[in-house]
Amino acid sequence: MADDSGRTIPAHDPTLSQNCVTAASGVCKPADPPLQTLSPDTKRQRIEAPNPRTAHQQDTGGPQQSAGPRPGWSDVSLESLRGQLEDFARQRDWEQYHTPRNLLLALVGEAGELAELFQWRREGEAARGLPGFTAPQRTAVAEELADVLLYLVRLADACGVDLGRAALSKMAKNAVKYPAERCRGSSAKYTAYDLRQQKEEEEEAQQQPEEEEGGKEEEQKQQEQEGEKEQLKQEQE
Repeated sequence: MADDSGRTIPAHDPTLSQNCVTAASGVCKPADPPLQTLSPDTKRQRIEAPNPRTAHQQDTGGPQQSAGPRPGWSDVSLESLRGQLEDFARQRDWEQYHTPRNLLLALVGEAGELAELFQWRREGEAARGLPGFTAPQRTAVAEELADVLLYLVRLADACGVDLGRAALSKMAKNAVKYPAERCRGSSAKYTAYDLRQQKEEEEEAQQQPEEEEGGKEEEQKQQEQEGEKEQLKQEQE
């Protein structure tokens, strides 16, 4: 679906065979044969081969396990969207317009259209699940969200950014900034936790000299007591 504004929204092609898989280029390639038709050596290689969708997670510090797609939801990859968007733009000679600047401005415009759907809504209407939205309004939200995502994926491609890898890396950094045991139930920025940690470290540093000073006084007192005992022993002799 496209209009004069150059929107890059690819349509799903229902004509693709169920016996093929679509590459990033959009070309239908034969699917891998079932495991039961392979030789034992080939079957072992297939089973032991790393999953290309999760092989990079160790490098990025990303989660090692995923809950998988939500039941009833599609399992669409960012790379699949990126490839379809690239083909969509190339077929229409729109790549000349898809500069990072133009795509960013288009993305901001679509985000504004999405925000307009929530403008002046009561808090309860726009709660989780959008209970105050009608079916057509929900459809409009879905379409605007799709516009935002598609422009974001296209923008990342134009900037040379692996969006999936960047997202996993950012999530790993956020996990360090916001440790669950310290920020649970709080909406404060991570700097607040840094300040709290700094204060705790300063208090601990202040207590340490006091403890060391107390230990020295106790040691000196014991030495004095031992000296008095030794002197008394010598006098008695």
